[in-house]
Amino acid sequence: MKKGVSPLIAWVLIVGFTISLAVIVSNALKKQAESSTEKIEEFVEGGSTCNKITIQATPLNCDKGSGIAKFNLANKGLLGVDKIKARLFYADNTVGSATVSFKNLERLNPEKNIDIEVPFDVKSGESLVKVELVPIREDFGCSEKKEVLDKESVWFVGGC
Repeated sequence: MKKGVSPLIAWVLIVGFTISLAVIVSNALKKQAESSTEKIEEFVEGGSTCNKITIQATPLNCDKGSGIAKFNLANKGLLGVDKIKARLFYADNTVGSATVSFKNLERLNPEKNIDIEVPFDVKSGESLVKVELVPIREDFGCSEKKEVLDKESVWFVGGC
């Protein structure tokens, strides 16, 4: 009986380790698959949303005294825009940002336009050299659909 016990114990240990390892690996793979699926869903939903959003911005006024840049924002896409994230680039290579909601509107619908005010940091002697307006819909930012206004394309920015 002593001769048969050692191989039996070894066999039970090998099977036990194999099952334990299989459970650990399968749980890890399950968690990885769930997180990958969520990321893919978010990417696909955000991507299809962004393909249907297009904005066009026209500068109206820039007041260094009050730190407000005014734009006329037109929605040329197929979906409404909830708000705008403005990225502000200054001459001293610093960057600022502001989130702009629409006055009296929940959403800027297609084929509509509105005047918006973008606040910026009033710095002594520094000027605003570039503004990027990124449309946001339902917490999805569409950075590839941003409207870029810089000194080459817009009259006010070089002097603001």
